[in-house]
Amino acid sequence: MSVMNENALNLARAAQLIPPLHGKRQCAHPKTLTRWIRRGRIGADGARVCLEAILLSGCYVTSREALSRFLDAIAIPAQADNVAKPKTARISAAVSAALEEAERLGV
Repeated sequence: MSVMNENALNLARAAQLIPPLHGKRQCAHPKTLTRWIRRGRIGADGARVCLEAILLSGCYVTSREALSRFLDAIAIPAQADNVAKPKTARISAAVSAALEEAERLGV
């Protein structure tokens, strides 16, 4: 990462760019980004991926572009078969399938 060639951000500002996940109302915490820099995450291809950053005067600095590359690397592409259904829809589908199977068997 080159700070001169990309839009540099401190971790607090970079964390605000990540939308709230898992039903939370808050964006990511800067410590999460620090963990992504130091330890990384397992990417979609199974390889460990770290968020690109530099240490500048004791503070990590990343960029909007580095964050985008990192999120792209860890994202699992959504496919019709991979998309998670809401729990009620899954239960409803399972019940329908069981009823059809019971009717087919004459039960």
